[in-house]
Formats: sequence, structure tokens, C-alpha cells
Amino acid sequence: MQKHCTLFLILMINLGVQAKDLKYIAFSIPDSLTKDACAVIRNEHMEVNIISQTKIQVQLTKAITVLNSKGQTKAWEAFSYDKNKKITAISARMYNVLGQEVEKWNKSQWEDESYDPYGSAYSDTRMLICKPIRNSYPYTIEYSVSYERDNTYMIDGWYPIWEDDLSIEKSTFVLSYPSDLKMKFKEYNLNKHITKQSTPLSITWELTNMPAYKSEPYRPSKKEYLPFVSVDANDFTYSGYSGKSDTWKDFGMFIAQLNRDRAQLPQNRIQEIDAILNTCTEDVSKVKALYKYMQSHTRYVNISIGIGGIQTFPAKTVSENGYGDCKALSNYMYAMLKYAGITSYFTLVNAGTYNYGFDVDYVGHQFNHAILCVPFPNDTIWLECTSQTMPCGFLGDFTDNRQVLLITEQGGVLAKTPKYGKVQNMLFRKAEVEVMESGNCTAKLVSFYAGLEYDEKHRLTVVDKEQQLKMLYKDFNIPNFTIDSFDLNCDETSKPNLVEEVRLTLPKYASTSGTRLFLPVNLASKWNDVPRKLNNRTFDIHMHSEFFNSDTIQYALPLNYTIEALPQDFSLENKYGKYTSEIRVSQNILVYVRHIELNSGIYSPDEYTAFSDFFEEIRKNDSALAVLKRVE
Repeated sequence: MQKHCTLFLILMINLGVQAKDLKYIAFSIPDSLTKDACAVIRNEHMEVNIISQTKIQVQLTKAITVLNSKGQTKAWEAFSYDKNKKITAISARMYNVLGQEVEKWNKSQWEDESYDPYGSAYSDTRMLICKPIRNSYPYTIEYSVSYERDNTYMIDGWYPIWEDDLSIEKSTFVLSYPSDLKMKFKEYNLNKHITKQSTPLSITWELTNMPAYKSEPYRPSKKEYLPFVSVDANDFTYSGYSGKSDTWKDFGMFIAQLNRDRAQLPQNRIQEIDAILNTCTEDVSKVKALYKYMQSHTRYVNISIGIGGIQTFPAKTVSENGYGDCKALSNYMYAMLKYAGITSYFTLVNAGTYNYGFDVDYVGHQFNHAILCVPFPNDTIWLECTSQTMPCGFLGDFTDNRQVLLITEQGGVLAKTPKYGKVQNMLFRKAEVEVMESGNCTAKLVSFYAGLEYDEKHRLTVVDKEQQLKMLYKDFNIPNFTIDSFDLNCDETSKPNLVEEVRLTLPKYASTSGTRLFLPVNLASKWNDVPRKLNNRTFDIHMHSEFFNSDTIQYALPLNYTIEALPQDFSLENKYGKYTSEIRVSQNILVYVRHIELNSGIYSPDEYTAFSDFFEEIRKNDSALAVLKRVE
């Protein structure tokens, strides 16, 4: 690549273009940075200057070279602003492959839109967005932005790399602060590409020549391997509120301060709550009844107005409007329980499927969601207050098995939500299949889903019959079938389950060849998720899921057919899980029994071939055929 750069510089000189006029020449990028990359950060320089406890200034310059069409969106940029954050200057410039400027965007040319990540209707945060497009590759986009913040809550940190297929030529982060403000920072996953320099009142981190990451199946969450630096002030302010982050207790006191005096209910709502409570004799039944009442009278709307979206709206406002965000709805449920004399705790959590990243040793804002914790002497009820359909006490994989912060009157207290393991995550299926001489089949399947297996099917319980039918067609891993009828029965307890009964017609399910029928013995649970082969695995293998599935399929065979060949019974067991399949025949009845049990765990990269082979063996065995031959 550098050889090409020299040739192009000679060409430009011959054309009368001075080297000093060129910027971000694409051909100067080292080959090590273009490998596996669709874009390269050429230079990123970010300065975070903390002026005082109530003022921060940030200057950022970032240049990204787009190598091909896959990297186009990596060069798009957006910057948010609100009443606590003011953008003072912003611009963008585009450079061609030779480093010559070809286009620029001033502030007035940026799109100014409402910040609406979840389809919310209520947000006072806005975004300046630039989406440059050029059909000739490579090209470079350079952004320059300056902004001011009038608070020191959630100070900008350093996140030099955030995606796969993106390499870094140079990224610099400069943090400066006054002598009278006690600061803290924590470095994560720093590597040989990063250097650090410190003075009494500033620190500079610099990353150079870091190759792109490639996607790998079952890898850790990004927070466990991407380098970043978190920054916070021990004493901070936000919109007139002051807080501390020395301990989780202190941090919880700040959140409690934001939520203080926001749990009052209007009188008309109290009368309805009294009527509900009069029908309940125990506190647990009161929680269930009030939770169901809340679900039927409210809906979720993301709200990012007020104090940056971190302060809850009053319970009275939610009651009157009938909607709220996760904070507001959790606080509303808290208010109803408080009126009923039941203790509960507003709870902060980092939500998202497999989004378990949380550092208990670093006190600061690590949350994106709020739920409610209702402790009892023998158990704890966790409530997802944004769902109108989730059973009381069931969280699902959005907030299960992770650290949370309970907001008590005495401050923050760390706790952990329940983990759903193999005992909870179960799928039991029984089926009766009639096989005809033509190869056509009819089948009745009864499936029992529990735990996170239920969580996957919960969506069926919240839509009408027509939508349920469409979803069922997508759920079954069967090549060709028609659903003749179906029925769903849901037990919506804290340990919910769903029983699904479906009748199918399966045209040519058993393929024919002369006098033979070839019958796939695994009707509805064929395993296809085999991790792709990798020559050099980089990351540890993270297997988050664990479950137990069991299928018992009974085939009624045509009377004038005999069994010519059957799959052998198969058993496989290791640290990753256990798999068994067996077949039993009695007269014209063939019974196929298959069990699969997966374990959660973390395994070293050198085990990846064995890990992948485990699933490949399951896939092959799940594709086994029984061969039937017609009696002449």
C-alpha cells in the first residue's frame, strides 16, 4: 500500500499538486489495517476539558476512510444536544482517494432531528446528523465538533473502537481537570497498541495501528475485549442536583434524591386500588393484582425530557396520562405498592439479551433500564413494568442473571436478578404422525415451553389468531407443511409455561424412490446452528444459554411397509452438553426419542474445533432417515 502511495505522490507532483495540500491519502494506509477492514479511523483526537463541577468542554476531530460499500455507514455520524449540552461548532469534510477535499458540510447543512431511538414521542434531545455518500472508493470523511455541558454526571469517556471490520490508525484521548475536583477513571482491556502519558492535571491515552476485529461466534460481550476508559467525578452535579460516586450507596442516594416525592397517587386512582386490595388477603396476591392492574391501565413510551431522561416522572402524571417510560412505570408500580404497605425498590439494570457487562468495582452510570424489586422473606418478586403482557415475577432474557442496583432510602444496594438455567428452560414435545404410502403425513404436535423457552414463545400470547398463525409458520423448522389447526394455553405465573397444540399436514414429508420411503425421524427440532469453522480463534467461547429439550415422536407406518434400515441409537456427552437419540419399533409403530441438554460456560479458544464439532455431530444425527420398503 505504501508503494502505491509513493507512486501517487509522484503523480500529484507532476500534476502540480503540492504534498502539503493533500490530506488522508488512502494509499498510505498500512496493509495490516486494511486486512479484514471495511473502514479505517485515520485520526481521532478528543479533548475533554473539565472546567469545574458544573462545566465541561469537549473538542473532537475524527477522520474515517471508507474502503468499500460495507464501510459506508461507519462514516456516518450523529451528535446529540439538549438543554444541558450545547454544540458550539460542527462541520464535516470529504476527501477523495488522493486526499483532496471534494465536499464540505457546515452546521446548517446537517440534518437536525429529534433523538428518538425507541420510537418515543417525548424527547427534548435532538441530533445533528450527517450521512455522506460517495460511490467511488476509498474516500475519507473528517468531522470536527465542539460542545459544552453544564454538568459532570456521565462524563465522556474514551471508546476508540466500537465495531467489527474497523481498524484504527490513530486515536487520542486527552482528559484535563482542575486541581480542586477529585476525578476517577478506569481502564479496560488496554493492549500493546495503547500508550499513556500523565501530568498532575491531565492524562493522554493514544492508540495506534490496531487491526480490525473479525466477528466470531459465541464471543464475549464487547465490554470484555474492546479497549475503553470510563471517566467520572467523585462529586458531580446535574441540573441543580449534587451527588457522589464514592460508593454504590452514595450513587443510589443521588438517584433516590431525583425520585423523592414522586410516589403520590391521585385520589380517584386510590379508590380503584382500594377496591383491588379488598379482594386480596396476602401481600403476594396484592402484588400480582396491582401489577395486572398497572399493565391494563398503562403503556410504555420512551421519555427523554426533563433532567436528561434520568429522573422519573411523578406517579400522578403516569396515572393521569396512562403511559410512561421504564423509570416512570416502575415508580408508578412502586407508588401503588407503597400505598398498599408493601416494600419495593426502584432498580437500575443494564438490560439487553446477553448484555451482562457490569463492573461492580467502578461506581458510575452503567444502566439503561429500570425494573422493580419486591422482597419477601422467602422469595423476591421482580417486575418488568414496561410490559403489558409479561407474567408477574418473570423477567426473561432481557434482564435475567445480572447485577442491578436497588435504590433504597439508605442508598444503593447491589443485588442480582435470577438466572434461568436448565431446570427452568425446558421444551418437551410429543407428536403423533401418520405416514401414508404416498409419503404424505399428518401430525399432531403438543409442545410444552418453560423458562426462556417460554420467553421465546411469549410473543404468540400477545397477538390475535391471524398473527399467531403467521408466527407458527415461521417457528417450525419443517420444509413443507400446512397448519390445519392450533391451540395455545398459557399459564401466566412467575414460572410461566405455554402449551402449544398444532395439527399439521406434511405433503411428501417422506420422500419416495421406487418401493422405498425415506422418513426423516426428527420432525420439528433439527439442529442447524453449527458455529462456522475458524482457522485461528481469537476469543474465549462464551456459551450463555443452557436448556433441556426433549422430543418423543410416534410414527404410524403404512401396514404394507417393512423397515429396511434405521438410524443407530446415538449418545454424545462432554462439557458442552449432552445429546441422545434412540428408536424403538413395535409392529407398525416407530418411536423416536431425542434429548438435548446444553451447558453454559466459558471455554478457551483452542477448544473451538471441538466445540463446533459437538454441534456438527448433533446436526448430522438430527438429519437421520429411516428407510421403509414396500412389501411386494
